[in-house]
Amino acid sequence: QRRGHELHSLPHETPRRFLPVGHEDDGLEGAQRAAGDREQLAAIERYNASVQRNNAMAEADRAAAQAERIRRKNVLVMGMQRAAFLKSGVDQGGTPEDVMYDSAIEGELDAWTAEYVGAISSYNLQAKAAISEAQARTAEISGDNALTASYMTAGSTLLSSAGDSLALYANYKMQTAKTSSVKIK
Repeated sequence: QRRGHELHSLPHETPRRFLPVGHEDDGLEGAQRAAGDREQLAAIERYNASVQRNNAMAEADRAAAQAERIRRKNVLVMGMQRAAFLKSGVDQGGTPEDVMYDSAIEGELDAWTAEYVGAISSYNLQAKAAISEAQARTAEISGDNALTASYMTAGSTLLSSAGDSLALYANYKMQTAKTSSVKIK
């Protein structure tokens, strides 16, 4: 007859943790490595966000410069139209005035279109920057959670090992108490 119970006979299972791909389940060290990887990922995402914000500002500046070039070009076109009408001897009222008015409107619409396209592009880059910031924060939280989970698992393992040892010791004491209380005749 065997004395005592082995550890595997106790109703205890260690919970499984899911670690990032490439990390073996090697406890605290693996969790620290995973947390470090997440911190590095967070730093990369923050850098990407910074680049995207800078690109958004550059895009807004580029659009404003393009709109200004369109307006200057429109002023030159208007001057050339006026000069052509004057050279031809056509009266400035009526049709020539309508043509110049339409040209001015078209030129301003082109400038507004350039500003609008630049604003949309800038907004999209700002949105990408916000997404990168959110991904950085998610990576940081995930790394913190990996460390917390590893500490909890380590504590749980320590407590369950102590409980298992205590159960074995109690079983041993009960077995020795039974054998010592049996009298030989």
